[in-house]
Amino acid sequence: MRAVSLFCVALLAAAPVLAAQAGAAKAVPQFDAAEKCDQFSQADRHECLTRMAADSAVTLKQAEAKAIQMINQWFENPNFKNLAKSKLRGSITAFAAYREAKCAFHDELVGGGIGNAHDIIRLACIADTNNQRALELIYATKNLAPP
Repeated sequence: MRAVSLFCVALLAAAPVLAAQAGAAKAVPQFDAAEKCDQFSQADRHECLTRMAADSAVTLKQAEAKAIQMINQWFENPNFKNLAKSKLRGSITAFAAYREAKCAFHDELVGGGIGNAHDIIRLACIADTNNQRALELIYATKNLAPP
């Protein structure tokens, strides 16, 4: 019990430092396509989210191409570069399946929603998930040293 008490005291003492560090850290982009299109009527919201999902697909394809380009320029043994590209291709396929399952789950949480409710939720999920994945690929490959 004493160890738990000491841990709690240490955590309370460190809280101001941790809070300052958190404020100084880069802001993590937040994705909320549904919120960005909430200002519109239901039909216009559907159109807005359809456009956002399509734009996010383009952004994701560009990030995948950039990741391959960064791997190709990587100053590393060709065997490791080929392995990295192979793993990337596998992750692209796995991501597509993950996105489908994730967005199907989000769609089911609408329950008996009427109108475009199901499609709106699905499109928002696709847009957000694609954009998050694109950012992930950019961060994963940004430090690969070119020759």
